[in-house]
Amino acid sequence: MLRKLQELLLSRLTAADRQQQFNSQLLDQNREDVYARMHQQMSSLR
Repeated sequence: MLRKLQELLLSRLTAADRQQQFNSQLLDQNREDVYARMHQQMSSLR
């Protein structure tokens, strides 16, 4: 019984880690997109 509870808890933690990793990858992509767009806007002002 204890082993089953540990496996359940670990599987939930692993899923949460994957979700966090996905969010950080999405954040990195959005940051790169904003950076590129900002430079496009700045170069059009010159």
